[in-house]
Amino acid sequence: MATSAVPKEKKPGKWETIINEVRNQLQILRGQGISPTLRGMHYRLASLDIGYGNTLNMYKELSRQTARAREDGRLPINCFVDKGRDVVENGYMSDADLQEPEGFIENAVGELEDIDTDYVSRALPRWYNQKDYVEIWLEKAAQEDTFLHALRGREVRIVPNKGYSSLTFIWENCERLQRVADEEPEKKIHIRYFGDFDPSGEDMDRDIVQRIEMLTGWMEGSEFDFERVAVTYEHIAQYGLPEMPEDQETRDKYDRDPRTANFEATNGGSYAVELDALAVYAPDDYIKMIQDTVDDFYVQDTYDAELEKRSSPEFRQEIRQMVYDKTKSS
Repeated sequence: MATSAVPKEKKPGKWETIINEVRNQLQILRGQGISPTLRGMHYRLASLDIGYGNTLNMYKELSRQTARAREDGRLPINCFVDKGRDVVENGYMSDADLQEPEGFIENAVGELEDIDTDYVSRALPRWYNQKDYVEIWLEKAAQEDTFLHALRGREVRIVPNKGYSSLTFIWENCERLQRVADEEPEKKIHIRYFGDFDPSGEDMDRDIVQRIEMLTGWMEGSEFDFERVAVTYEHIAQYGLPEMPEDQETRDKYDRDPRTANFEATNGGSYAVELDALAVYAPDDYIKMIQDTVDDFYVQDTYDAELEKRSSPEFRQEIRQMVYDKTKSS
């Protein structure tokens, strides 16, 4: 009597396995506070023993395969960060945002009832009376979400410069920094920079500093200083960071770059390592690195002393009296 053959279980294809791993790594990275770019996921996969190589062709295929997976629901549609195409809301409000008079008045009255508490909790800037002012400048706008997560509650500006910056961009930022210097002359201004490690990436440090000093007259080491935090040569050695995948066109462009010779002489060889690689190779250290960069300048005791003074019953009574006087006179 003939027996029917048992069908063999179909093994998942290579890219099905990789897409499953992408889903797994997304969960891990999100749990560590990293909002990955497609490029970052490429480096993450290349670090695993799953037969995925750090090549340009593999990266391009990853882009195609993950796009399909996002379209058919195997991956979340918004799983990778893509900055630079954000919608500018420009103050738009929909019909549903209309607040009727009764609700608007109730909210206003509620705010007045709690005005003394709200003033203390909301009006005191975190950096009030601190001796330092800090900004984080960032070459990759796509990492903005990761930095927002890492620096939540620290109240520092994050400035994505997106590579070599236009003169307009530098000037607008200089105007803001000049206002800080004019309004808070006792504070020293610090810019801490996160960018790629390659001839152009390293040269951006010089370009930013040179143009800020040209436009403001500031000299490094006085009111203003600039320092690269990452990526550095030490990070590459410590974490074994991979080089950027390239094709012949990219290699030719690298070799023609007039900054390449000086870069290689300074760093002892040819490198092109992206910030995205550091973020996914050492996510916990990366988040801590971002936070420590700011926390090193912040003195909690300074804030606590001011908060205590403004939380006293006498001070809060002054606030309530001001409210009473204003409402009575009106």
